[in-house]
Amino acid sequence: MDKLRVGFIGTGRISDLHALEYLSNPRAQIVAICDINPEYSQPRAAAWKVPSDRVFTDYHDLLALPEVDLVEILLPHHLHRQATIDAAAAGKHISLQKPMALTVVEADEMIAAARQARVIFKVFENFIFIHPFNAPKH
Repeated sequence: MDKLRVGFIGTGRISDLHALEYLSNPRAQIVAICDINPEYSQPRAAAWKVPSDRVFTDYHDLLALPEVDLVEILLPHHLHRQATIDAAAAGKHISLQKPMALTVVEADEMIAAARQARVIFKVFENFIFIHPFNAPKH
């Protein structure tokens, strides 16, 4: 694989931060995006140079694209479980914005779906290097 081809599911404000590395990395490309609200997805599609025929309002359409290798799931927390399970079933690697799930049972279902599909699944935690996480425990 020459380039990691990424689809964004959810294009709210946090997506701008997630997009930074993909946009600056010559080994990655944002190839499709999805948001139920075109007021979010349209400006980002233009800024990220995503073709208009790769901008969706239903994430299942994005998951159906063979050219998407990995999805960034940046949805409201209560939607994480189903989107993760659907992405795994579609054979997409997954980067999920924290928190992972609403319950431990949901988290276990998501992990099981990724394992069964043999896809990489990571939960993106952007604060792991800040002081409260790294402070010595007494």
